[in-house]
Amino acid sequence: MTPALRPAAPGDLRAVALEEVAAVVLLSEAPPPAGADPGAGDSGSGLPWILRAAVRRLGLRPPPLLRRTRAGRPYLAHPDGVPWEIDFNISHSGGLVGIGLGAGGRVGLDVQEPPARGWERIGRRWLHPGEWERIEALPPDAGRAAFTRAWAVREARCKATGRGLAGFRSPTALPTALPAADGGRLDGVSWRELPLPGGYAGALAWAGRDGREWLGRPVVVGWEERCTR
Repeated sequence: MTPALRPAAPGDLRAVALEEVAAVVLLSEAPPPAGADPGAGDSGSGLPWILRAAVRRLGLRPPPLLRRTRAGRPYLAHPDGVPWEIDFNISHSGGLVGIGLGAGGRVGLDVQEPPARGWERIGRRWLHPGEWERIEALPPDAGRAAFTRAWAVREARCKATGRGLAGFRSPTALPTALPAADGGRLDGVSWRELPLPGGYAGALAWAGRDGREWLGRPVVVGWEERCTR
């Protein structure tokens, strides 16, 4: 069972309890090349601007602190030492940037602009042989779209676990058909595809003890033309 997507206007995110949903995803138009890096901090809070926007729209109070695990993974912590942690992951591709946030596990988010070239070489090297064989047999445009979706799922799974690409040679698609299944659980990681505009592919992954329960919860998605920094 995969979670339903629940669209939300930015103002509606304040009503979301992170403990009760699979995750919250905030998507935005990426800044122009001269603007701030979506993952860069600012002098006021040290938080990346896309993360500050998500914190503000979720109405998290008191404002959380940016901390890192021993392995260096960033997360949000309660400023008063309360055992309250929120994991997050930022992804940026082409003209789109997104952030996924969740409580109780590790979140991986990936957004992918369809590659202009070179995707066949990447797919042949990194995808599961059986998965690549099915993608390679498709017409070029369909193959590129299927590769982009499979790659988004693979990247999201890697981000949720911190493992490299070589750790995920297992197929992201069900063996019966392409395009890939829109969600599932494999290698201890759950994932859900996110339908995105403009031909982009997106995926959200979760590494945690309640992975199967996570698959039954909704994913709340908010969209803004551009987050203010």
